Amino acid sequence: MVSGQRLYVWSGTVSEMQNDKEQQDRLLTALLVDAVQFRQSRGDETTLRDLHTLLDVPQNVALRLAHKLAEDGVAVIEENLADAFASQITISETILTRMARARRSFLDATKKIA
Repeated sequence: MVSGQRLYVWSGTVSEMQNDKEQQDRLLTALLVDAVQFRQSRGDETTLRDLHTLLDVPQNVALRLAHKLAEDGVAVIEENLADAFASQITISETILTRMARARRSFLDATKKIA
């Protein structure tokens, strides 16, 4: 899995930060957004059941972060009433637009420097 390989690099950093839960949550949240957005851009679905394997964290941690993202409007969780863990999570269109704009701004700024 490409996104899993991409995120594995961070596991050492996350384990080093175990004493600072807030900092760890910020990093894991950013990685979660990145992983879901990456899969979404490829047309792959991401369910709540997938999250902990993408981040290599306990399922309760991944679910807590996902629900916080949904509460904050960053992600959308399409509930599956038959199987809650099969509920699909996506990054909201508003956030995707902001991320694309930030990426373009960054690229434009780096072109000016070079």
